Amino acid sequence: MTSFTGTEEPYITGADATAKSPTPLSVSGGSRSNLLSLKLSEILSSSYSDSSIRDALLLLGERIQENTPEMRRQFRANVEAEVIEANGQVLEQFSKIAMQLETIGLTIANMNSVVDDLSNSVSATREQTKELFAEEEWLSQRKDEIQIKQSLLDAVKAHFYMADDEIDVLISSAEPIDNRFFDVVKRAQQIYSDCEVLLASENPVIGVEIMDQMSKHIDAAFDKLYYWIQREIRHLSVDDPKIRQNIRRALGLLAGRPTMLQNCLDGLSELRQKIILREFLEVLTEGPKPIELVAYDPFRYIGDMLAWTHSETVNEKEVLELMFVAEDSNIAHGLEEGIASEPWAELFDLKQTIGELTDKNMQSICKPLKARIDQSLSGNVDSTLAYRIFNLFEFYKSIFSKYLSENSQLLNVLKVLESSSMNQFHRSLREKIQLIQSELPHVTLDLQPPQFLQQSLIEMKTLMTSFDTSFAVAPENRDQEFDKIIEEALVPYLTCCISMAESSLLSVAEKDIFLINCFDSAKSILRLYSFTKGKLSEFDKQIRSHSSSLIAILHDMYLTDSKLKQTLAALEEKAFDVPLKSLEQFQENNITQLSIALDEFLPSALMDAQTFLQRLASPRLGNSIIQEAAKIFVDDFAKVEKAIVESIEFPRTVFPRTTAEVRVLLVVD
Repeated sequence: MTSFTGTEEPYITGADATAKSPTPLSVSGGSRSNLLSLKLSEILSSSYSDSSIRDALLLLGERIQENTPEMRRQFRANVEAEVIEANGQVLEQFSKIAMQLETIGLTIANMNSVVDDLSNSVSATREQTKELFAEEEWLSQRKDEIQIKQSLLDAVKAHFYMADDEIDVLISSAEPIDNRFFDVVKRAQQIYSDCEVLLASENPVIGVEIMDQMSKHIDAAFDKLYYWIQREIRHLSVDDPKIRQNIRRALGLLAGRPTMLQNCLDGLSELRQKIILREFLEVLTEGPKPIELVAYDPFRYIGDMLAWTHSETVNEKEVLELMFVAEDSNIAHGLEEGIASEPWAELFDLKQTIGELTDKNMQSICKPLKARIDQSLSGNVDSTLAYRIFNLFEFYKSIFSKYLSENSQLLNVLKVLESSSMNQFHRSLREKIQLIQSELPHVTLDLQPPQFLQQSLIEMKTLMTSFDTSFAVAPENRDQEFDKIIEEALVPYLTCCISMAESSLLSVAEKDIFLINCFDSAKSILRLYSFTKGKLSEFDKQIRSHSSSLIAILHDMYLTDSKLKQTLAALEEKAFDVPLKSLEQFQENNITQLSIALDEFLPSALMDAQTFLQRLASPRLGNSIIQEAAKIFVDDFAKVEKAIVESIEFPRTVFPRTTAEVRVLLVVD
């Protein structure tokens, strides 16, 4: 940037230049002095550190390359020339804009002229169509009124009017009972219900008249439907889905008239009773496998009849469900949901009604079924067969209770038959026991259980098998219930065995062996099932009692055969202060004789005991008795041995046997 010296006058433009160049005509000497002082003050008061001044100086430095007097004199002319040139360019551009504005003004004027013409034309047209618009507005109002009336008319026709052809569908016998009939009945019922709105209006007369007409039509429709159902029931085919659906819809609609519905259901039951009875008689005597010819015993005969009855009951229940409950609801969502969605669900308990109808339809076979079963039970039915039949009744009673009500006639028949079979069971047992008691057989030489006990145990096994599969008794009561059966079917036979033993001429040991064999054989059968624990413990007590008697007898035999009995008795009877040497049994010669007797006894003692108990049926019990008797004998021998050792000098010279040797010879653990 070019710098200025103090002797040079700076070049000033604009107002400042004008102020520094006063003309001689306008400025006097005094005022010039004041002006100069003002100017000087202004210059001195100016801050050359101002950013705007600094920017101006920078711009000036860029335009002036050399600070010469010539340059300073021409600077103003150059700047003014540039300003004039720039203003000329601006004027040239604005001249174009002015021309365009003039063109736009002409266009706007033309448009205003056209708009004025159009406004005048529209005003004239509006005057001409004023009457037409008024007529259109009137027609629009009329249209709205007509639409409202049409809506009201449609609503009246929809809710309070029934066409003649629809009335014919309801009351004419020539019109069939089809889907349209059910739809029209539903519509008539809806109209009757909708008339309640009219009854609440200011003029309820029309509502009463419509309700009266609909009531007559609905009554006629129900009468028509009732007689149609009565006719269809006579030719009902449960295998035809279409007929089944029509009957189902008809019964569903008729549910609103309980009396008519009940009459129809009675007619249906009467028809089904005849069909089921005919089928029952056919399955008994006809077909490829008639029950009366195929069943070879009462159990099979009764079981086949009850199996057919159960199958027919299930089929009958399914038929009724298909009539009363829609098939899609029954299959897809279950019976409960299907029943809940039916039209009669709110009128009565449909599930209970189906159960009652099922029982009513099966009533026709109750009498012939009971008569044939009674005839079978009245024959020669033994106790086991009677009990198996009793459990059969219990089984089917539990199954039928799932389909039928508690007061079902079929269930009542089963209860009566169940009681009859149980009475036959008790009667057969009593007769058999009375026959045995009237002439008790003698105990056989082998001391084995008598034939009647063995036969009763075979029957008891059959009873236990049947009881194990029974549904009649709760698991927690099985032990107590079967104890009652044992008391009737087994204990009397064991009592007869005790009477046989007491009345015989057998020895005590033989009686004990005989009774142990009897009770052990009974125990071997009862232990097969867990519900006989109570009686098993009682039989164990009897066996232990007789085993204790045998142990005492065998022990006494050991003492007698070994000659130890007298020596032991003398030892036990000796007073406390009496020396053993003074006793005769403890003299050396007697002790020598005792030793000889022991040597003769011990080698064959075990064989003799086994021979003594050889008629005992249980080897386990025999070994146990021998072991217990031998242990007691060894203890007695030990007492005698101790006394001899203490009373005699050099005892082994006269009594060489020791307790250990005796224990080994008698095989005592």
